[in-house]
Amino acid sequence: MIRTLLGIGGILVVLVPGRVIELYENLAIENPDECPPKDWVAPAIRAEGIGLVILSLLGGKGFSAFMKVGIVAGTLAAIFPRQYAAFGFGVSWKQPDSIEWKAGFFPALRVMGAFSVLFSYCALKEQRSQ
Repeated sequence: MIRTLLGIGGILVVLVPGRVIELYENLAIENPDECPPKDWVAPAIRAEGIGLVILSLLGGKGFSAFMKVGIVAGTLAAIFPRQYAAFGFGVSWKQPDSIEWKAGFFPALRVMGAFSVLFSYCALKEQRSQ
């Protein structure tokens, strides 16, 4: 079930990477026009979606490894949301120092990180039981 959900999510990401960027910007940034993403971000998001689809279809060790990365990344986002966002946006956005964070973004990032940990753990548990 979880692999199916991830596969569907991967297809959506492949089809509309620009919408994914807009979603992140709407959630996180007050001034997205002043600090746009770098040119490689949309193709990278599309590639991530392709990877999600492939891993979801194949399962196995690759899927398990990806879920373990989800646990690590989610834990970091939940515990250190400011540093997590600063690193991610610093690598991916032009002029990251000019980003004005939306109020409530960091608590939301903590929740998303915790959800990632739970979701990834459940996916691993589900895969082991098959």
